[in-house]
Amino acid sequence: GLVIDYFALAGGYERQSDLSAAGFLPSQIELGAPVVGMVLAEIVASDGATVIHCHTGKDRTGYLVAMILAAIGVPDDHIVADYVCTSAVFDQMMANLRAADMGVPDDAPEYARHAPSADGVQAMMGRLRQGWPDAVDYLVDHGVERELVVAARQRLTGD
Repeated sequence: GLVIDYFALAGGYERQSDLSAAGFLPSQIELGAPVVGMVLAEIVASDGATVIHCHTGKDRTGYLVAMILAAIGVPDDHIVADYVCTSAVFDQMMANLRAADMGVPDDAPEYARHAPSADGVQAMMGRLRQGWPDAVDYLVDHGVERELVVAARQRLTGD
């Protein structure tokens, strides 16, 4: 499988400790599109399922999954609802990580310790829609080939 160093690829991003739980996701509109392109290429090249994850599965993963869903035409309210589903398992997941000595480090940014909430993903989708009514145009404007997005949509939806 593909292993991506998200923070290295998101273009000069440093783990900003001043970002709130709601602040990380919107900040990725300016930074994360190249990573979406790499994941879309992996989806298109794969003939099986794709698993996307990060340490806690809500920040980098949340951005990537939301942008992929938006690019294939999923309505924003469904994207928000999907993201918020992670809240139901967040406390148990964090406990499991701590028990395995893999908990979020004490010096991690503040947003890394917060459960997923609708605020961040709604703000991210709002920032996206301010500049691009269509997520495909957003990705293309950030260097992702339109043909790749179309191929990923075909692969994921059959359309």
